[in-house]
Amino acid sequence: AELARVFAREGASVVVNYFQSKAKAEAVAAEITASGGAALAAYGDVTKRADMDALVATAEKHFGARVSVVVNNALAAYQFNPTSPMASIRTVEWSNVEQQVKGAVAGAVNAVQAALPSFEAAKFGKIVNIGSNLVSPARAGPLDAASPDDPTRPADARRTIRRDPGTIPS
Repeated sequence: AELARVFAREGASVVVNYFQSKAKAEAVAAEITASGGAALAAYGDVTKRADMDALVATAEKHFGARVSVVVNNALAAYQFNPTSPMASIRTVEWSNVEQQVKGAVAGAVNAVQAALPSFEAAKFGKIVNIGSNLVSPARAGPLDAASPDDPTRPADARRTIRRDPGTIPS
């Protein structure tokens, strides 16, 4: 929510995407609008490419402008609780890891692919990826032994997207 506020304060038209928190997204959009900014709350499941395509189309129709920035900040249901079984490599279930990969990495890919036609048409586009580790590296044990450039690790796959976004043809 704070990123949406900051972008709006800097003059950006902002879409506050929500999956389950419609009321919260609408409250943030209303707050931005009340402050003189341009904002819209819109539903979209980042794990579904069609939802991201629809979200981009909704944004462009609503604001009458192409999408020029995508902020990937989706985090699947995760408890920021160090005592949660999901916070320890000893007790985390593969389904929890898979859910994080799908939300963080697949979600980022879907959002970027949906916005890419806008970026290409404008010959401009920015991507901001924000994420979290499912399991704290301090407690990860065997995961720390993996190569930092191993694209099979969720955070590292996102670093690969960041390092090699490709070129928008001129």
